[in-house]
Amino acid sequence: MNEQEKAAHAEQVVKEFALGFYQDRARQLGQMVPGADAKVGLEPEAFADPLRYMMEPQEWLTMARFGLGLNDEEAGYIYEICQGMAEWVFGIPGWHTYHIPDAWYEHPMGALWAAAFVRVQGDELITITEAAELAGVSVQAMSQRVKRGTLPSFVDPAAPQRQGRTLVRRSDVTDLKTGG
Repeated sequence: MNEQEKAAHAEQVVKEFALGFYQDRARQLGQMVPGADAKVGLEPEAFADPLRYMMEPQEWLTMARFGLGLNDEEAGYIYEICQGMAEWVFGIPGWHTYHIPDAWYEHPMGALWAAAFVRVQGDELITITEAAELAGVSVQAMSQRVKRGTLPSFVDPAAPQRQGRTLVRRSDVTDLKTGG
């Protein structure tokens, strides 16, 4: 894919995701408060161009373009967009926490999110094998920590094979090793 095709892909994925996300939230609101979905309805042009009329999708497009290597942004800014999107999509109200399901990485928007997150993290993300070496444990033991959820993991959608797709934060592994 050339840069123009990547840009068009990012825009299309973000538009479709934004519309679906908004429609789902409006429907959910309508189930909680009958008729509320109609009161928060957008004008038809907002549905035609969510990147022009909605704030979050503009941020999501910046993040997607960064993940595809189409723009350079300050890492902290992109990290905040990634964090915000994860909270919007997966957050548990009142808990200030979330869990990203594996299926997210298979969704086109999830793949763009992951690409941006991996790029912004740089050398902080390491493979399970590297984590096992760092911690002085077996790869199987490290994989079990990921499966149990005691070690947060992320998927690199650009990894060429199944091994190496799951990444963990170096600092999380160091914390496990030191008991922090």
